[in-house]
Order: sequence, then structure tokens, then C-alpha cells
Amino acid sequence: MMRKFLAVPILLCTVFLAGAQQTAPLAQWTPPDVLTTQTVATAAMFSYKASLEAEINSIVTTVNGLSAQVTQLQPPVNALTPTAITVKADAYSGFTGTVAPNKEWGVCAPEVDFSPGFAGQNMDYPVTIPNAGNYLLMGCVASASTVPLSFHFEYPPASNLGSLSSTSIPSPLNNWSIFRYIAMTKPVALPAGQVTIRVVFETANFNWGGFTLRPQ
Repeated sequence: MMRKFLAVPILLCTVFLAGAQQTAPLAQWTPPDVLTTQTVATAAMFSYKASLEAEINSIVTTVNGLSAQVTQLQPPVNALTPTAITVKADAYSGFTGTVAPNKEWGVCAPEVDFSPGFAGQNMDYPVTIPNAGNYLLMGCVASASTVPLSFHFEYPPASNLGSLSSTSIPSPLNNWSIFRYIAMTKPVALPAGQVTIRVVFETANFNWGGFTLRPQ
């Protein structure tokens, strides 16, 4: 009986060893090369960074090129916004009668002004026009008189451009030292170079502070 129990384990061991001999051996485990893996990842990252920098530089170059083209197409600022021409009250070359010079300041801030001596008095002003075009003429005046003032520009002299009156401005004139502009309703075409603009004072109850030509 004892021999039977010993035979069974021996038989099982024999079967197990036989099966183990038939099974293929396991492959030998090799630890990963950490340094090589990191080197490959770093190289890929630098390659991606370089490609991004190249793309950004390309975009910047394109934008700079477009900006230069736009700058070339744009006219100079002075050509877009011509400067107004201010003519001083005492810058006349010829006049009729006499005037009483003053020196006062106001809204249109003339450096000097005078009072016309009589109705119908006129002044000829030489003006240098930098560019041919349309200009709006605006007289700088002040008055404390209750009687409306009026005057007109002539270009060329003896060609009346239309009477201008203090009644045409919203704020009434009520001080001899507070100057305001009275402008023509439409501009006048002027050539480049020197021209003569005549101012005729239709009344004499105001102070004249010169005029301004504003490009249109």
C-alpha cells in the first residue's frame, strides 16, 4: 500500500519535467536604455522648436513686407492734411484810408488787429498758396456794437466773393477783444503761387484780426 502512494508523486514529477522540456525557454529581459530614449525625445523637441521658429520668422518677414508696401502706397501726411494759411491783419500791401492798430487776443487769437476807418475801406493781402486747390476763407473779427458788422473777400480784386455778416454765426459778438471766425459758405479755387486777396469792410464797427485760408 505504501508503494502505491510513493509512485503517484514520482509519476507527477516525471510528467511535469517532460512538459517543461517541451516549453520554449523565456527570452532574456533587457532593461530599457533610458539615456537613448531621452536623447531621441530631446532631439524631436528641438526639431519641432526649430520648425516653429522658422514659421514665425516667415510670418514676420511677410508682415514687414506688407507693411512696407502699405507705407509706399500712402501719400505723405502733409498731403492728406494740408495746413491752413493764416494771414495777419497788418500783412497788407496796400489799403485805402487809415487804420487804428490794436493788439488783443480772443477765440481766433490774432497777433494784431485794427479797426476799419470807414465803410468801404479795403485792404489788399498778398498770399502764397503752396498747392492749387479749394480754400475756405474765414475772417477773424470782434465787436461789441449792437449793429451787425459785414465785409467781403475779393479774388481776384474787384470780384466780390459774397458778403459775410456777424448775423451768420450762432454766438453773438459782444466784446471788442473776443474774436470769432466768420467763414464763407463755399470755398474758392486758388492757383499755386502768390495771389492777392482783397478784403472790403462794408461796415466800420468792428475789429479786424486778419483771415485764414483752410484747404478743402
